[in-house]
Amino acid sequence: MAVDGTYTALCNSKRGSMLKIDTHVHTIFSIDAMIRPSNMPKILRRKGLDGAVVLDHDLAGAFKCVPRENIVIIPGVELSTDVGHIVGLFVEEDIRTSDAMEAIDEIKERGGLSILAHPDQFPRAHKASLAKLRLIARRVDGIEVYNGRTLRMPWMKLGFKLAEDYGKAMIAGSDAHFDFEVGTAYTVAPGASEEDFYKDVKMGKTKAVYRPRPPIGHLLSLFVKLMRLKRRLRAYVSMPIIHSSDLDFNRAIVNIVESLGIVVTSPWVAMGPSRELSPEEVYLRDLNTIDKSDLVIAEVSTPSHGVGAEIMYAIVRKKPVIAVYRRDAKVSYMVLGAPMVIEIEYEDLDELRDMLKKLLVYSKKR
Repeated sequence: MAVDGTYTALCNSKRGSMLKIDTHVHTIFSIDAMIRPSNMPKILRRKGLDGAVVLDHDLAGAFKCVPRENIVIIPGVELSTDVGHIVGLFVEEDIRTSDAMEAIDEIKERGGLSILAHPDQFPRAHKASLAKLRLIARRVDGIEVYNGRTLRMPWMKLGFKLAEDYGKAMIAGSDAHFDFEVGTAYTVAPGASEEDFYKDVKMGKTKAVYRPRPPIGHLLSLFVKLMRLKRRLRAYVSMPIIHSSDLDFNRAIVNIVESLGIVVTSPWVAMGPSRELSPEEVYLRDLNTIDKSDLVIAEVSTPSHGVGAEIMYAIVRKKPVIAVYRRDAKVSYMVLGAPMVIEIEYEDLDELRDMLKKLLVYSKKR
């Protein structure tokens, strides 16, 4: 998976001999993104990039709003299909299909290049899903082996394997929804122009570069989306119940979350163990509630099998997790090392409330 020995030369190369292109940048035309097209040149220059592929969810055209200031701007679109996302490079108009194979064919008909985006996020629970993924990999022009929002390096192995198995161009893109995410992953290719980049992808002459960052971007995108939909955030508060010796503490945590305008979907954490539900019913209730929530806020100062299981389930379901814990607590590395987990360490409940509030305010400013 490591970029080969040319990595240093590629990263330090000057415009004219190599192009550094972030191939996956969203704009305000995506419901969960906040990058203004007019700011794109300034952002790219600050990141040391030569250009970007400007794309949005099922929508092409944002590239027209980007000022041309000695940067390479490539039009694109990220299509939602029956098996996941397919990116079309050099696509200037919308494509209306949810079938992955049809999308690839239409991208080709329009003279574009098709990229299998973040294959780690495709459904792979059954062999049939992986088989279909391989069929798609054979048809596309490139594989996104690095995605700036993929939170764990081992998850990216599938993309590399598919690219190597089928001789496809290795592509890297940040999947940026906010300006600070731009450049977390980018593609390097020989050449000096948009036309050169097209040929290099087609011929597989690309290199992938990855510069990971913390996972806060996922959470910010969620907040932005909810604000635009004018809906309150719904949080599943996860805390020990059966072995909790202080339900007042549980109630205090719930009150803090509610005071921030967040809907708590699991009010029972402040009420103690249920005497009316069977273990099976509690299990189904909790998982179903997590599914209906936007994120999980887990108090992990006290070890709990139940809280740990709920965190892992939330991660599997692509739900952001905020893990909060007292400064003197010894927290399991299985929690601290888990993907999509944002950590908040606090001294007392007043500090916890302030830190949660700052996180919400920060997201709104983005």
